[in-house]
Amino acid sequence: MFDFKRGTTADESNVAVIFSIVNIIVGFFSLFYIRFIPSRILIYVAPFVFFLFVGFISGLLREQSLYPLAAKATPLLMFINMVIFVSCYARNNDEQTQLLDTVIFFSISSAIWKVAFIFSHSGLDLNTVRYQIISGSVTIIFAYAVTGLLFERRKLVYIAAVVSLGVVGISVTRTYLVVFALSGLCLILLLPKQHISKTMFRLISVAGILIIVTSINPELAERWIFRITTSSDVGFDLTGATRLAEATYQINLLGSDLSGLFFGFGMNAETHFAGKYALLIQDILGDYSLDFQGNGYGHIFYVGLIYVGGIFAGGGVILALVIIVILASKELKRVWTISSDEEKYIGLFGISASLGYIGYGFLGGTWGDRSMSFFFGVAIGLSLSVIRRGSFMTADNRTIF
Repeated sequence: MFDFKRGTTADESNVAVIFSIVNIIVGFFSLFYIRFIPSRILIYVAPFVFFLFVGFISGLLREQSLYPLAAKATPLLMFINMVIFVSCYARNNDEQTQLLDTVIFFSISSAIWKVAFIFSHSGLDLNTVRYQIISGSVTIIFAYAVTGLLFERRKLVYIAAVVSLGVVGISVTRTYLVVFALSGLCLILLLPKQHISKTMFRLISVAGILIIVTSINPELAERWIFRITTSSDVGFDLTGATRLAEATYQINLLGSDLSGLFFGFGMNAETHFAGKYALLIQDILGDYSLDFQGNGYGHIFYVGLIYVGGIFAGGGVILALVIIVILASKELKRVWTISSDEEKYIGLFGISASLGYIGYGFLGGTWGDRSMSFFFGVAIGLSLSVIRRGSFMTADNRTIF
């Protein structure tokens, strides 16, 4: 999945449109490789489809333009597409290996592509670039790396560790430190204790890679120190305040509009700053900060889900995500002793990546980004494959399908 942002020139915009069409077509045709879709998978996917329908129709009823609505729906379509494909594709160990190798190859390729694309088109350099260089695949790459370091070393594990930590180190993005911590903690809770005790040094080396990356460039290290200590200088975290100010606006509007609370405000609904956090931002940035306008989910995904699709559709998505991760974790533990190393690796990898993306949702608008949605769908699909596979596995029958 080669992601991009629409450029400021006509040529760059055309490139963006071409890649968008290619991604959608390739994603659609990937479904033809699936032999069948179990009804159980469709049940888990149903809340996502229902949310897509409600969010889109609510937007139309509130007179939001069709093109922006279609653009906002595209990431969710990619998510659903990949959930179905990844959860249903592999039926034996060979296909699992093929799937795993394909996922990590394209994930790393996507991350490298994003860095090259931004540096070549944006005019940013190592001292000015931020989140712009982060591909939505970074979370899944890190999950692959930490699974390999803690459970079983695989090819590309060290490359995955360097790429994921390197990109985050250069971008000076604190959000991903939380995301990576959640992924690592997930594995520690899922793995047998003997694995953890044997591989703890490898886990510590992951932190070492990040420190080395930031230490190579003194100015980069200074930027990290500035990002971490800014809140102490101004008395609050400006980034956190912007998220809370936007969420305050969304919550206030939900509380004042009953139809919005039940059915949402649509996929292209406007967001603004409101409340005491908006006043704090105004004190630091000036009056122009009050002119902020966003669209869609905002920067706290779970508030945004209710805001876009209402309490039933949005709440259903939240519940589905939680249930999928919990059931996948329970299923993996249940069939651990009769699973192959490949099955264990995919299970650990998928659940760890899923929890990382779910954690990101507290700090960003997950379905507002095409690349993020694509790879989030891959992660949830891997977790669903654990549930699907486990339902057919017993001590006497290890058939995946």
